[in-house]
Formats: sequence, C-alpha cells, structure tokens
Amino acid sequence: MILIRNIKLRLEEEESQLKEKVKKKYRIREKDILSFSIYKRSVDARKEVSFIYSVLLSLKEEEKLLRYPDVSVYEEKDLSARKVSSSMRPVIIGYGPSGIFAAWRLSEAGLKPVILERGKRIQEREKDVESFFKGGPFNKEDNVAYGEGGAGTFSDSKLTTRVNDPFVSYILKTFIEHGAEERIAVDAHAHVGTDRIRKVISSMTDELINRGCEFHFGEAVRDFLIEDGKLKAIITDKDTYYSDFFLLGIGHSARDTFEKLYERGVEIIRKDTAIGFRVEHLQSLIDSVQYKGIISEKLDPSEYFLRCR
Repeated sequence: MILIRNIKLRLEEEESQLKEKVKKKYRIREKDILSFSIYKRSVDARKEVSFIYSVLLSLKEEEKLLRYPDVSVYEEKDLSARKVSSSMRPVIIGYGPSGIFAAWRLSEAGLKPVILERGKRIQEREKDVESFFKGGPFNKEDNVAYGEGGAGTFSDSKLTTRVNDPFVSYILKTFIEHGAEERIAVDAHAHVGTDRIRKVISSMTDELINRGCEFHFGEAVRDFLIEDGKLKAIITDKDTYYSDFFLLGIGHSARDTFEKLYERGVEIIRKDTAIGFRVEHLQSLIDSVQYKGIISEKLDPSEYFLRCR
C-alpha cells in the first residue's frame, strides 16, 4: 500500500472527484486499483481556499509510483496489545483520558484492572453539574473536573495534538468503534462534540465492565500505604486496595492527592507549564479573515493560534 500526499481539491470540486484526480495525475488505470481510501484532509487557505488530501492506495505495480516526491510506502503498524496470562489486577486511579485508555489496553492484554474514580458516571454527573450551573450546590467530588471521562466530558472534545504517534490513530479508531463520526480519523482538526463524546465514553465503560474490569465510581483516594519505598496499597474513603501495580491517571485538579503524595515522601517532578488564555471573537470574523470572505457549507468553523515565548 502507498500513501499519496498533497492532492488538492478546489472548493467547488466534490470529494467524489478525488479518485479521478489521483488517477489522472499519476496515470493510474482503474483496473489496477485494488483499494482507495482517504487518509487525511485539511484546509489550505494561504492563497486560495482549498482542501489538501492524503490518500491510501493499493494497486498493482506500486513501485512505479515511488519515484514521485509525494508518494511513499505505507505500512500499518500492529498496535494490538501483547496478551498476558496473569491473575494480577492493576489499580488505576482516575478515569479521565489516561485512565480510560490504560484500562482499555490492560483489558486488551487480558487483564482486569480495578478503576477508582472519585466522581460519578456520566448520567448522574450531568445532573449534578446542571444543578450547579443553575445555582445549586457545588459537589466537590462530582463536578466538571471529576467523574467518568474527566474534564473532557464537558468540552467539545477537540482532538488536536502535535504529537506524531501511531497510537493517535488507534485512539481515533476506538472512538469511532464506539459511536464517533468516521471523519475524526480524516480531518486535521476534528472534534467529537460534547453530546457524542459522552455516549462514546459510556459505551467504552460498558464494554470494559463486560470484559471484567471492576469500577468504583464515587470513591476518592485519601492516602497511600508505602513500605520500604514501595507503594503497597491505595486507601480510599471506602476501602483499601492492594496490588503490585498502580497507575495514577489523576488530573491537575486533584490537588489533595498531589499534596498527600508529597506528604508521603513521593518524589514529584515538575513539568514546564504552558499558560493559555481565551480571547473571544465572533466566529464570523475569524471565518471572514481565514477564508477570505468565502462562505461555504463545506468549511468548518475556522480557528487560529497565537503563540508567544
């Protein structure tokens, strides 16, 4: 299979024309094509507003196209988890993005981790958050920061990363298998959407339960049992959990957990901090600037980034 980059479609051209453009540009016969699919799509608004595509192509005598600069061999990596035969039950603290996929990979390997999350499941969590937004009491253990899915459950779930890692496609594929739109695997700046991400995460949780994972929602970590420099157990407000393996997938809002770790003598290494701020503009203004006044249903709301060191 080969990857062909930088195929341009003007705004007035339809995506259905993409295959014909590739055939024409590289002089490929239809009968030689074994498979054709879109790999990535992005908007290029530097000179004229257009779409730039990368496509995956399987055809006879692929090596003939490798002489072109925008063509390369594509090899899909095997990202399946290595199977483990063990009765060991790792303990995961926190069920945001890192906790979710830690549990997912461990369960794929054949293990049945125990997951501790101080907040509630999404359906109950939504009620607490909605009540707070309407002037109700603040639940310090179940809110926008804590609960199934983490803080991202109450965002529009933009899937933007500058990390070039094969597991990005693995994560997108998993989301799609649980209800996200297939376009998130193609669009350069895709987002799942607030309502849909909650259904996706709930579906993943249900499948993890079916695989034998043990969830404890509404249970907060209060202390750590450390002996001879080794973590032996996690103490919550309800129980004590012993294991040989622990994973802390806690978010930055879990200040009390960080303080307890520090109190227990655990070395905590700081990371560089990026300070972000929000500036609000009318979407119509950003679209007008980025898309040069062009209005089209094909164009998603535009965005821009401002960086300063």
